[in-house]
Amino acid sequence: MKPSQLLLALPFACGAALAQSSVSIYGVADAAIESASAKGATSGPNLSIDRLRSQGSYLGFRGTEDLGAGLSAVFQLEGNYSVDTGETSFFNRDTFVGLRSTQWGGVTLGVNTTPMRSLGNALDLTPGGNTGIGAIQSMLSLNQRSTGADNRRTDSIRYRSPSFKGFSFDAVYGIGEQRDFATGRNDNMFGAGVTYRAEGLMVAYAYDRQDDSNRAGLAQTHGVDTRHRLGAMYTVLPSLELGAFYDAAKSSGRFGVGNGKISKNTWGLLGQWTTGVQQFYAMFVKSGTLDCAGVTTGNGVACANAAQTGARMVTLGYNYYLSKRTMIRAAVSRIDNDAAARYDFSNGSVGAAAGADVTGYSIGLRHRF
Repeated sequence: MKPSQLLLALPFACGAALAQSSVSIYGVADAAIESASAKGATSGPNLSIDRLRSQGSYLGFRGTEDLGAGLSAVFQLEGNYSVDTGETSFFNRDTFVGLRSTQWGGVTLGVNTTPMRSLGNALDLTPGGNTGIGAIQSMLSLNQRSTGADNRRTDSIRYRSPSFKGFSFDAVYGIGEQRDFATGRNDNMFGAGVTYRAEGLMVAYAYDRQDDSNRAGLAQTHGVDTRHRLGAMYTVLPSLELGAFYDAAKSSGRFGVGNGKISKNTWGLLGQWTTGVQQFYAMFVKSGTLDCAGVTTGNGVACANAAQTGARMVTLGYNYYLSKRTMIRAAVSRIDNDAAARYDFSNGSVGAAAGADVTGYSIGLRHRF
């Protein structure tokens, strides 16, 4: 799809005599009681906390106008809020304006979800995808140094294709507005993904590249942070879904006084069983040890002890649906860190020191509106 094709269709669409528009309000209200701890650190205190947390609560406004000839104008404004504190963030989630065609797909401009984030959410079995204790994203960093590959992208252009014989394509380009000609920093990004869906099967691949993102612990100049992810979900029985994924991340460029590279592989197994209004799920994720080359010291990633940077996470969850929109949810998760590993929950971290084993329990109520 070429953006110019959408623009060329616009004058014809504007001639439609009876264009229709609609605006809707939607969102999620979620709150959970949690108990979390980090114990057995190589060097550091044991930590524990009880708390009430709002996981993935958000409020959104979206609208569409029928321009005719299969073309629509669309917009969305979406932001987080916290049930537990009342704090709000407008509009820090997917917020954009764009055009969509039933034949050619759609283009949106603003804050967009990337193909990498979309695939991660499709695989994560926690309610809402990556919104609670034990989410897959907890294990996808480079030993707690994030490349940002699973973040939404501001100042971006996204294209999503229609489905063709089960295949669909997604691409995002983030404009580098922090360009620094003195250091050569670029600060742009590109992401792409392809998904195949057939009856009971989803197979997808996503790629993400961040140039000079200047994140703590990663390459600071001439940096290139890349990630590849392959995942699949299959409905084995009407009530049973099984899945798996493989993720490869790398940060390369200039680390302090020299050039270097840090990379890591992660894989996971997923399963979900639904019976009536009850749903049980389990996720196992293994984070491999870091592979460090060149000058990578002094960045907090623990390359000096790379052989001790592996970790494993097990998450067990239960959802009880009171209605199609309301559920009671519960989960227990544990992260087992090697001596130099510092993996923690991505949503609601405990502040674990290297080597600590992190455990969390959660029970809450989630309502969609």
